[in-house]
Amino acid sequence: MNGKMTGISIDGEKMKGKMDSRRKRADMKWNRRAIVMMGFLFGMADSVWIGSVLASFVYILANGSNTAVGLVEAAEGATILLVAIPIGYFADKGSKSKVVIFGGVVLLVAIAVSSFVVWEAAEDENEKPKWSIWVMGATMCLWGIASAVSNGPAQALLADSVEEGDRTTWYTFLFVAYIGGSILGPTVALIIFKRFGDHWTLQELRNVFLAGMALEGVASVTMFVLRDIPKKPKESSKEKEANEASEISKTCCYGLITKKAIPVVLFLSSVVSALGSGMTVKFFPLYFQNNLKLDPSGVQVVYILVPVAMSILSGLSTFLAAHIGRVFCMVWFNLMGIGCLVAMSLLSDKLPQLPLCAIYIIRTGLMNATYPLNESILMDTVPETQRARWKSLESVAQFGWCGSAVIGGLVSDKHGYERTFIITAGIQALATLILIPLIFIVPMEEKKRKVSREYSDDETTALIGNEENAINS
Repeated sequence: MNGKMTGISIDGEKMKGKMDSRRKRADMKWNRRAIVMMGFLFGMADSVWIGSVLASFVYILANGSNTAVGLVEAAEGATILLVAIPIGYFADKGSKSKVVIFGGVVLLVAIAVSSFVVWEAAEDENEKPKWSIWVMGATMCLWGIASAVSNGPAQALLADSVEEGDRTTWYTFLFVAYIGGSILGPTVALIIFKRFGDHWTLQELRNVFLAGMALEGVASVTMFVLRDIPKKPKESSKEKEANEASEISKTCCYGLITKKAIPVVLFLSSVVSALGSGMTVKFFPLYFQNNLKLDPSGVQVVYILVPVAMSILSGLSTFLAAHIGRVFCMVWFNLMGIGCLVAMSLLSDKLPQLPLCAIYIIRTGLMNATYPLNESILMDTVPETQRARWKSLESVAQFGWCGSAVIGGLVSDKHGYERTFIITAGIQALATLILIPLIFIVPMEEKKRKVSREYSDDETTALIGNEENAINS
């Protein structure tokens, strides 16, 4: 009798194990698709208003002050700096999906407050409410919290839902989905400008801004549907010793940089690069508006072409990385992008609009194309239990992005946008140099895990097809 009961117990445990495995595979599949959809929807929503519209709206609201634009952007970055690490810690220690839901609630509040401020501020062009610029800055703090969540725990869930060796592929899917949405966003803005007015006025900018808020509301739904993935069992002592031995096997800089240091090096490079980027990224729309004299619809055309370039160059970088290595590809693309930025600064008063816009499009594509490579390296080298924290640290890097916008605004007001381009190029060159030691540590080829696949090739093929359809639409 006891033998029969033992057999039944063992069979029951096997059945439970199979059911848990199936549930896990289903949750992983759900998360992968939901997060890729999240990337697409937020790409479309963000690109409607965050690019050219927000900067121009604040610029006009502040009576032509680049410094004010930088301060408003810095409010978001400062908030990310304060909340990103605690958010990542709680997500790793508790439930990532619940933290993402919290971010979704904050996002909905941010949408409501932003819509109110923009509506009231644009009612009378001649009598702008004095409180509006301050409330706009405070509202950006809410966007900072939502951004820290969507770029931290949400993307860490994607890493949890993908096996090692396939993360470059899935982060490429996410990247392509985001930039696919980023093509549609400026297209929506272009149509609204052409339909309701194509001038740099608060009321005409308000139309596009509110359309962006509506799309943000639609995108926020994806933050309420993600599922936690059970953590893998801890490694045995033998496996741990083997992994530690492999980590020590490759070093550079006289042993100072090992595999364990890879995330630190990536983070340091990201922070330095963000410090440079923040001085110019938020001011490119104003450069097009004030220096190149483009109208709103012309700027939207530029921002439609930027994600197209990013998509093409991202595919090229993934292909080249398989032959020359992920880090070497990142370094090479960054150097070419920096060269384009230097050319924009030196040739700004010598070339007409079209060539300068083309250089900008190529430069932005090059600097952003290697995102999937960077993410795959990071997620391959950090422990599963710390992924949300490391993703949140990436959000901290955005403080440099937004924080240095204040300096960029001051420099732009005193010396012009071209001076900020040169300073940015120098800082980004330093960030690229920081990556060079990783060429000797990170494997040329992405390692595949020797375990059963958590998803079928059919699913991957179907998703590739869906992404191609999204790009072509």
